Amino acid sequence: MKTKLRRHYRSAVSVLLSVCMLISCMTVGLIATDAAKVDGESVGANGGTMWYSLNGATNWSSLDLSSGDGSITLSSAQSLQFNFSYENTTYKKESSGNAPTGRQASNYSFYAKKTAGGGNSLEDFYIASLAAGTYNIHIVGNDGNQITFNFYKAVTEYAITTISNGNGSLTSSLATAAKDAEVTLTAAPDRGYILNTV
Repeated sequence: MKTKLRRHYRSAVSVLLSVCMLISCMTVGLIATDAAKVDGESVGANGGTMWYSLNGATNWSSLDLSSGDGSITLSSAQSLQFNFSYENTTYKKESSGNAPTGRQASNYSFYAKKTAGGGNSLEDFYIASLAAGTYNIHIVGNDGNQITFNFYKAVTEYAITTISNGNGSLTSSLATAAKDAEVTLTAAPDRGYILNTV
């Protein structure tokens, strides 16, 4: 009898471990898939290097975008001046359209500079006045002639936790939310109970 119980126990544990491992693999797969996307776009193309300066300074900094993604953190409000270079070619800003505001992930473009001679003019750069914060750059595409990118402010997400006293349930429409986001909380009292106050 003890031997049978042990066998059944071991079989149950074995099945449970197999199910947990399967769920774990599925979870890892989902995380890997989600991490491969930014705002619905595929993994960023090679964007080369982003060159930028702050408040019109003559010293320039570089941001490697070979992975397709990068970020810049501003400790205070700044005027950001920037363009791109890729495979020894300078890319200049799109002739039409507004400079990125850093508040949305709309597409912007830079085109390979075809003019002869070195150096850059102010017409080659985007100049954006940005508030303090961290800004993400995501390269959407690079065909060797045009670099298209998203430029947007990173948003801090806060976890939402609901607690019930045992006489009903409280659910949230979102698991996490950024500042000023709209969240719907639903209270469902158990039978024989009513919602007292909100």
